[in-house]
Amino acid sequence: MHDLSSAGSSGAGLRCRPGDPHHLGATFAASGTNFAVWAPAASRVALCLFDGEQETQLHLHGPKHGVWHGRVAGIEPGQRYGFRVEGSWRPAQGQLPNPDKLLLDPYCRAFSGEVTPHDSLATLTDEGERNGGDTAPYMPRSV
Repeated sequence: MHDLSSAGSSGAGLRCRPGDPHHLGATFAASGTNFAVWAPAASRVALCLFDGEQETQLHLHGPKHGVWHGRVAGIEPGQRYGFRVEGSWRPAQGQLPNPDKLLLDPYCRAFSGEVTPHDSLATLTDEGERNGGDTAPYMPRSV
């Protein structure tokens, strides 16, 4: 299981500083790449950067008007990434945050890879419980 409390604001020499919540998706600039995603019900959002299968998690700042955001220096266009979200589990309200699930950026410009069918991709287990299987090995990456 992924526990986002162990993710940090820095990792692998990277640091996540407050970003611009007004530009959703990943926006490259000389000062660093800004990442912003709308997730108003989340209690924590981690930006997951991938180098091959190696994952580095950085906490985003927020929310500001429902948007989680961060600027990371040294990230170039073409970086593979995704998000992991924590929050209150309220299936009746459609809120199913699960940090074990790698989420694609709905504002990204491209995807890299394909979805590989696997039991961990299901939100719930056959018993109706939250599925704690990590989906990162089976999901494409946002680019």
